[in-house]
Amino acid sequence: MAWDPILSSLRVEVTVCKRTPLDSRWDHANYSDDVCRLYYAESGQGFVTHHGREYELRPGFLHAIPAHTVLSHRCPKRLMQHWVHFRAELFGGTSLFDWLPCQYEARVEPSSILALMEQLRQAWGSGGPGETFEVNGLLLQMLAPIVRTADAEAMTRKHTALQRIRTALERINARPDESLGVAALADLVHLERTRFTRLFTEHMGMAPARYRQRKRIEKAKERLWNSADTLETIAADLGFADGFHLSKAFKKATGISPKAFRTLPRRWP
Repeated sequence: MAWDPILSSLRVEVTVCKRTPLDSRWDHANYSDDVCRLYYAESGQGFVTHHGREYELRPGFLHAIPAHTVLSHRCPKRLMQHWVHFRAELFGGTSLFDWLPCQYEARVEPSSILALMEQLRQAWGSGGPGETFEVNGLLLQMLAPIVRTADAEAMTRKHTALQRIRTALERINARPDESLGVAALADLVHLERTRFTRLFTEHMGMAPARYRQRKRIEKAKERLWNSADTLETIAADLGFADGFHLSKAFKKATGISPKAFRTLPRRWP
């Protein structure tokens, strides 16, 4: 298929998979973190809101939520939730969902998805040389219904465009702190500035400067969770004017302050 060279670079990693009974306390608004999510409701009912839409969590439908998505969720009564946190990246750190023009909800056969979820829970953390292959293979099987919702023609167009801007994307992903202007990024891929900006915006869903800002916020999240560095230090390292500038940009992007984000549980369903 025309997009195989892109998908062949896909790297996935499961960070947690669980089956959890939830109730009305599962009610949080406007937060985001650095993992993608798969949700499947075995029984009961819940709701998750992202990308301008509220989705109902109910048996028979699998839900995917990209990493760094600002989301809200709630459970009116009770919900038996199967959930997986994972990472999925293409070349140079580009998110799979940035490239994949898919729906975030797919109809699935309940018995099949429940069997895959159970196998994944058993395999994850089992140890041994085969764990990574088994876990990643099971995750890819579960992602298949979501991938099937993508429009093939749109994927082909994105493949062609991303091949043209790939070097610039890799540069931003690798060095989001670097103050490289749009003209310089366009030069990297031998495109005129206006055409580069139009191509980038059309197929990444945002302008180059906004994409760079998002990658800087992603790096800030990693630092906030994985280090004791001060906000001023993180800001300086990522090219923000100061801690206040970073804090303002962070809250605009995630809905919460850096201080509040630092205290979030790592394995929130």
